[in-house]
Formats: sequence, C-alpha cells, structure tokens
Amino acid sequence: MFFAGVVLLFLQQFGPGIALILASFLLYLYKYFYYARLEMGQAAMASQTLQGQALDPKGARAKAKENRKTYRIIAALNFLAKRLEKAQRKGKSGLSGFLLSIVMAGALQVWDLVSHYLLPAAVIDGHGPKEGVATMKRLEEHVPATLVGVFGIDMAGRAVGTIMAPIYLVLIVVSVALGFVVGEAVAPFYIGEAAALFAELEVEQPIAGPLHFSILLLLAAIWIGKFGSVVLDRITTSVKVLYFTTFYLRIMHPDAIAPELKEPLEQYLRMEDAEGRPTVAH
Repeated sequence: MFFAGVVLLFLQQFGPGIALILASFLLYLYKYFYYARLEMGQAAMASQTLQGQALDPKGARAKAKENRKTYRIIAALNFLAKRLEKAQRKGKSGLSGFLLSIVMAGALQVWDLVSHYLLPAAVIDGHGPKEGVATMKRLEEHVPATLVGVFGIDMAGRAVGTIMAPIYLVLIVVSVALGFVVGEAVAPFYIGEAAALFAELEVEQPIAGPLHFSILLLLAAIWIGKFGSVVLDRITTSVKVLYFTTFYLRIMHPDAIAPELKEPLEQYLRMEDAEGRPTVAH
C-alpha cells in the first residue's frame, strides 16, 4: 500500500495516494499483532505434530485466541524492540555511544530469544509472559549436556540483512541505469540539460539534449528488494518458532513427544545429521 500510494503521488493522484499511505501506516502497526498471532498458531501446530497428533489448524487458531493477551504483549514489545534496533543503528559516536550500542544489542538479542520461548510456553502450558520468563530461567537448569551449546541460540540473527544488502545494491544500480535509459517515457524527473551537467562534472558528454530520469523504476526496484526481505524475514521467524517449540517440548515435556520422532528431533536440536556431523556452522 505504501509503495502504491507513492506511485500514485508521482502520477498526481494525490487523494488516493495519501489515503493509501495513511492506510499503510495503520497496517504497519497492525502487522506486529497479526504476525504474533500467526506465530503462536504455528507453535501450536508444531506442538501437535511433535506429539503425534493430527494437524488441526482450527485448534491451533483457537489456542492462539485463548492466549491473545500474551501474543498482544509480545507484539507490542516486538514493536518497541524494532524502534530500539533503529535507534541503535543511529547511535551516537564516541565511547558513550559505543557502550550504549553494546547494551542495546544485548537487550535486543535477549528479547529475540525470550519472545520465541514465550510462544510454546503459552500454547503448551498456558503461561503468560511473567510465568514464561520464569519457566525460561528454570529451563537452563534442565538442558541436557548435549544441548548446552545450542541453548539460547540466536538463529539467523542478522542473516536477512546480510543476504539482502548486495541484492538491494544490484537492484538499485540496475534501476537507476534503466531510469536514465527510459527517460521521460514513465513519470520522469527533468534533471537538466545534458551539456551543462556533463560540463560541470568535467567528463566527456555521451548524450545531448535534456536529461530525464524515470523514478518509478527505482521505486519498483526498492519494492522488489523490500518484498524479498520480508519473505526471508518471515521464513527465518518461522524456523525459529519451530526450533524453539521443539526445544521447549523436549525440555519441559519429553514424554509427550511421539517416540518415532525423538531421535530425529535430538539431531535437529543439536544441528547434526544422522552421523553426528554438524548441519550448520556453530
């Protein structure tokens, strides 16, 4: 909605454009609650599967609804954590800024772990945030020796940003180049006369006449990059929900796990294959 609204503004459709942009801000706030509800439902379905039960999406949604107070608190804190993360990126320079950045990074990592442990604690045992955090403290005392190395793991913490950064760069470079090629064909900006611009840059003039740049192609590239990063972020979160639900059930209710799943789950939690070799770099 946001990008569609921006495009409409460039096409001089100001009323619909502003309406879409305002709606996108409301949806931006709502998405935290929407995601938290779906993640809790996914934790419930993962629990069903691990216990050898038939998959019941309707029952999983009901579980999430029963614990709506918990997922709403998680959603609100996720929103605050996102604001904290952005503040960290804009952190002040100097020693005080460096120390504050370390503290904020630690707080964000702790919250990322806590939020994912709270999901199975809510749908499996009906724990609220306070009880869930207390349970997490007790979890550490009962983690088997084989799993000590992965307890509290921050899976794929910044993987999405690392993967998407070069993709964004390529998309932007290509779209800027195409923007000049397309020129005035699609919602252009008039930049100036080519001769004057290239003379000012002190480079050989490759083209003559007026110079136009099509901004819509750049917007399209940014939208494609944003769409890709959102999809990757959701996949990463989904893996975390599955992993921490498995971990929670393994520690708190080991007898509830279907017997035929116990050994594969041990390997999954240790991030090892059937021969004991690591499946990812620790």
